[in-house]
Amino acid sequence: MARIDRAGRIALLLAAVFLVAQAWLVCRAALQTPPDRVFLGYPHIPTDHYAYRMMTEQSREDGLLFVHNLFTTQPQDGRFLMSGLAVTGWIERLFPSEAHAQVWHALRLAALAVLALLLWRLCRALFGGRTPDAPLAFGALLFSGGLDWTLRLAVAAGTMAHPAGEWLENPWNFNLLWTGTLATWVWPLAGLIGLVLLEIRRPSETLARGLLRGLAFAALWSVHPYSALLYAALIATHVLTAPVGSGPWARRIGPSILPSLAILVGLGVVAFYALWAREDAVYRLGSDQVRLWRLWYWPHLWPIVYGPQIVLAAFGLGRDRDGEHGFRWVQVWLAATVLMSINPLVTGAKFQFLITVPLVLLEVRGGLRLARRWIARTGASQVPTAPSRPGSRRLVMTALLGVLAVGATGGFVEAMVRDLRSPIVRDAAEADPNLLEALAVLRAAPAGGVLCHPTDGAIVPWKALKPVFVGQWFLSTRFGEKVDLVRWFVQGPADAPARRDFLTAARVRYVLETPRLRQFGPMPAVAGLDPIFRSATVTLWELAPPP
Repeated sequence: MARIDRAGRIALLLAAVFLVAQAWLVCRAALQTPPDRVFLGYPHIPTDHYAYRMMTEQSREDGLLFVHNLFTTQPQDGRFLMSGLAVTGWIERLFPSEAHAQVWHALRLAALAVLALLLWRLCRALFGGRTPDAPLAFGALLFSGGLDWTLRLAVAAGTMAHPAGEWLENPWNFNLLWTGTLATWVWPLAGLIGLVLLEIRRPSETLARGLLRGLAFAALWSVHPYSALLYAALIATHVLTAPVGSGPWARRIGPSILPSLAILVGLGVVAFYALWAREDAVYRLGSDQVRLWRLWYWPHLWPIVYGPQIVLAAFGLGRDRDGEHGFRWVQVWLAATVLMSINPLVTGAKFQFLITVPLVLLEVRGGLRLARRWIARTGASQVPTAPSRPGSRRLVMTALLGVLAVGATGGFVEAMVRDLRSPIVRDAAEADPNLLEALAVLRAAPAGGVLCHPTDGAIVPWKALKPVFVGQWFLSTRFGEKVDLVRWFVQGPADAPARRDFLTAARVRYVLETPRLRQFGPMPAVAGLDPIFRSATVTLWELAPPP
């Protein structure tokens, strides 16, 4: 076994702290759950996790690779693909259903350990293994962030008004600590880092490398399509920005562009799947609905959410220097991600979390450059006529580095001591025990669609494995219209026959009455709608078939 050097021991300690912090983010939320509520296991962006659980549960229950969208009762063939969730479901089949959250987070932490290993190797490859530089870059990747935490403190203290938008409560997009709470982002990010590391360590512009890039694109697509789009943009940027050299631009990019045409194999695989999947009406409606959602974090926010990283990264730009190799790929990665983040065609916010790695690496590179220039100037000024000046410069430099360190790591400290979840997010991360009892009954009941409040509908496909008329906002087709129909069913002015006809047309067999649904009004009487479960707060109704 190879001996771990001093830099490796520092990296191992940093990775251990990072993994413990990732586990603590979940444990703290569980400990803060009120005694009359049940913690569901996914404290951060829970509604997204309920969509993941909907797909994972189908693979766990039936061994499926292609799954249904259970956030609609519309007939479908089931052609949705997220291979990481499918594999997770297959693994969960080996464990009791009560352990699903523990298995999920164990796999997430294992993926984070792989991610940390790849990041460390990337830092070694970029900084030439120098002891101060590589561990500093590794620690900055794991723990540094922007200045958004200072704004949250100011809002909490009442010294400033809450800024418009949700970006302040969305740290997931802006640093690696919060990105790590979503396993569906960790898996593709680790894959991207591994691919970039391969390009740096073993540069090649051959047909085999082009084919590998194409297959990697297809594999990333099956895990997380947005990461695959970023990878395609990264390769395109790499090919079109050939290294500076003699000769016309077209001649310089020739050695890269011709072998890279083999990436069309991967693009063809993805295109074949997309065309096949779109033959299913629900998949087609869902994918078209994605294009209607638009969210960007405009660059004027970046100095706030990334803080001094923006300035220092600017000093980190430029060609590789002595002791460095591969920073061209880091800059290509950053350029591709910025372009995808501000593109007008696809939701830019979906690419924002991918900026963190290249930005921090360039930040550390720029900071080290500035520090060494300062040290060189200080050493040159040590003359007998100014004995105190070098010491004062070192003092200023130390103070400046301290301020930068506090600013960069303040977000990590905040995450360890404060619960950033809004009341709505906390409510979605927990459940009424009566609701869970009703969902257990519903899971054992015969197949059929469920009508309920859309917030409750987010959890029904996971816990009951039944389709809902409307549930998770992003995957329920025509979400707004269906919410209005649920309100119409409860409030009227529909009469009992119209309500029954609506349930039949919507392929609804069960109605889940909860306190949320009663916010629309009292449960209406419908002929043939009989209770099959009652508790203090929840009633489950089943619609008998017509005679």
